[in-house]
Amino acid sequence: MNVYTYYDNINFPGQDRLVELWKISWQRRGFNPIVLNQTHAKKSPYYNDYVNSLKEIHKKVMGKEMNPYGLTCWLRWLAYSTMSEEIMITCDYDVINGGVDIIEYEYKYGRDKINLLSNACPCLVIGSSSQFKELCKMFVEISLSNLANIQKHAKENKYRVYHDQEFFRANKHLLDGDKVRYFLDDKLARHENKDTTDRLVHISHYYTKQYIDNHPDKCIGKSFQEVRIYIMEVLADRG
Repeated sequence: MNVYTYYDNINFPGQDRLVELWKISWQRRGFNPIVLNQTHAKKSPYYNDYVNSLKEIHKKVMGKEMNPYGLTCWLRWLAYSTMSEEIMITCDYDVINGGVDIIEYEYKYGRDKINLLSNACPCLVIGSSSQFKELCKMFVEISLSNLANIQKHAKENKYRVYHDQEFFRANKHLLDGDKVRYFLDDKLARHENKDTTDRLVHISHYYTKQYIDNHPDKCIGKSFQEVRIYIMEVLADRG
């Protein structure tokens, strides 16, 4: 069974190592990890209209241009849509598989909707390539039709960027139960969970910060990114 992630080199330090560890952790559980990039997104005939529309939407919401990182967050869904699969597991390349096997994903989740397995955070999502194609259209159409509410939500929640996660948060009332199914941290461990050997763990910036606060002795002399890589190395090795 394939598991997909998306990676463009936008000069963030240490990302190649994160992708390598992501692959290792999923391969050890029997999955076939596949890394997509902008080349795959450009295979979609919707690419130019999609990018131009989202750049304009971002400017209307945030009052500034979209940065390269923000664009990658949107492009991953277009890249996924160019695949031809009825069920796809997609995740961030900082989601480490510490012991979840293929059988847990083959039948558990309904295929009628896109499944967000970490509430509004799109770090782990199950859907089909056709559903992701439709999702890309929704990113644009719903953002434009619900612009005033999104602008209000951005101000109240002090957005630094408007990308897919903010979309899923601001428009949950329009999506949940219709096209998208939101789960509350299904299969994801948080920093307070000590046993992570049989779970998926999202080594996000938040998770890393909590780890540093809780394990200062293990982080002496390490940069933030070095700590993040260290955590991923430990968890990938456990898998």
